[in-house]
Amino acid sequence: MRNTLLLVLAFSLPTAWATENNQLKHENVRWNRLVYEASAFFVTLESEVKLQSIDKTKAIEDLVMKEESNLLYPKGERLFRIDTFAEGFGKETRYSLWINPDGEVLQRKKVLSGKKNEVKLYRFSPCAFYTLRQKFPNKNFDRDFDQWNDSHKNFSEFEPELCGGWPIYDVNSLLYLISALDISDVGYEKEVHAFSKGKLFKVKIIAKKNTTVYSEFKIKSPNGNEEVEDDIDWLPEVYVGRL
Repeated sequence: MRNTLLLVLAFSLPTAWATENNQLKHENVRWNRLVYEASAFFVTLESEVKLQSIDKTKAIEDLVMKEESNLLYPKGERLFRIDTFAEGFGKETRYSLWINPDGEVLQRKKVLSGKKNEVKLYRFSPCAFYTLRQKFPNKNFDRDFDQWNDSHKNFSEFEPELCGGWPIYDVNSLLYLISALDISDVGYEKEVHAFSKGKLFKVKIIAKKNTTVYSEFKIKSPNGNEEVEDDIDWLPEVYVGRL
C-alpha cells in the first residue's frame, strides 16, 4: 500500500497554543488544505480536506432552518468551514462543516454521489439535532436546499449526560481540533464529545510515544512557495479513540 500526504500535515509544526474564553485561535492552525492518497490492489482512494474562514453574514446564509429558535448560531464575527472530499470504489462523498471558533459544530452537510445520490443535512442545537434528507436522480442535480421539495426531516435528542456545558464536535473536525491543541508533549490527553452516524460519542485524544513522520508539504511566504520533503522525528503519536 502506498500512502502519500501532500501539503501540510495538521500537526506537523510546533504551535505556541493558548486558549481564551474556551475559543480556538485559528491563526495557530498551520494548514488550509490537505490531500491524501492510498493505493492497494489496483484500487486508489483519494481524499482532500479544505479549511476556510468565513464571515458571520455568509455563514448565516448557508445555515438552514432559520425559523427554528433553539438552534446553534455563530458566536462571533467569523467562523470556519471544513470541506472534505473522498473518492473511491465508484462513489464520491463530500462533507461540509460549519463550526464556531471553539470547534462547536453548527451544521453538517453530506453529499453522496455514484450508486446512490443523496444529501443529508444535520442542523444542531445544544442537545439535539435535525436531520434533513433529500435523494436526487443523478449526481448533477441541483443540491441547493432552498429548492428541495421532497425532503425528509427528523428530530433527535442526545443523551443528557453527553451534552450541555461543552462544545459538540464532529468527527470530521477533530483534525482541526488536534491542529490547534498543544500536543507537543507525550502524555497529553483530552476528552471531547464528537458526532458521527447520528450519535454522540465520547472520544479521547492521547499523545503517546514520539514517532517519525515523512512529510511532503509547501510553506507559503512573502518570498514565494517552498517545497519541503523531510522526516519529522520529534512528533508524539496522536491516538483518537472512542471511549
